[in-house]
Amino acid sequence: MKHDDTEDTKRNWDNLPKHILTDLFSRFLYSPVFIYCGRVNQRWQSIFNGVVVMYPLVNPLQERTIHPDLPKLLARFQNLLTLDLSITNVDATIISLLPEELPHLENLLLFCCMGITDECIPLMTQLRHLKTLVLSYSQITQESIHHVANLTSLQNLEIEMCFRIENISPLTSLQHLHSLNINSCVNLAPDSVLPLFPSLSHLTSLRLNNLISDDVLVELPNRAPWVEKIDLANCLQIGVRGIEGLSKLESLKELSLRNCKQLGDEVLVALSNLTSLTSLDSMNCNFTPSEFHNCFDSRKKLLTADHVTLQIIESLKD
Repeated sequence: MKHDDTEDTKRNWDNLPKHILTDLFSRFLYSPVFIYCGRVNQRWQSIFNGVVVMYPLVNPLQERTIHPDLPKLLARFQNLLTLDLSITNVDATIISLLPEELPHLENLLLFCCMGITDECIPLMTQLRHLKTLVLSYSQITQESIHHVANLTSLQNLEIEMCFRIENISPLTSLQHLHSLNINSCVNLAPDSVLPLFPSLSHLTSLRLNNLISDDVLVELPNRAPWVEKIDLANCLQIGVRGIEGLSKLESLKELSLRNCKQLGDEVLVALSNLTSLTSLDSMNCNFTPSEFHNCFDSRKKLLTADHVTLQIIESLKD
């Protein structure tokens, strides 16, 4: 039977039943695609918000159980500088022990810990020497950001995939911050990073939200001309204007455009103007090897960098 492809018989994704869309969205929970599900229209946004509530970062990895003797063990390592409790069932009970048992702790890694909630973060404010804090894929909300802002010795902060954070402007108090990861924080506005500057004059490394726009990249060189490393992987809303604006960031040494498939040869000239660039990750960008080679012919160090697309490296062998 001949397929009728008229407008009336085409599949209409918007009219799919709510339970089907909910199931589809949940399957993309840990994919870059997920954050765009809520941007299609108001109905999808409503269902998207429901998925975030129903599936509060369900751990896709096998969660490890904290050893019952951990509290006793902590007392034996008072000079410990780094504690990695990632992918465990750590909760406020354990966190409350850290300031007293590990007074010199500098690095606390809590990646993908479902027990890390707003109750935990105030307990960390007594960790006076804390330099690195990883809270990615945790349950924290906007309330926690105000407490994180009190960790004034922080140099590195990761809050990737923290869906409930809406505003990071309180982080301007972190005057020693060097590195910030806000990737996939879907409720942050695309320009949420800009209010951090020029206050955070030591912030040189950024992994930005996937929803970032060209307007932010155009403004960034004016606000933070000292930034050296930017990760824009999976940022599908940036284009020629944004890259041209970013090309004015003379201090930029490392740039990731991984999976930015919308970027083609039209941005290569702008990228070649980044004269300080030593590492470019262009994996899955839509660049023609010959055009890439022509633009960066005098930049052999960049072209042979580990992160440059294998296809480009192959072209150099010719």
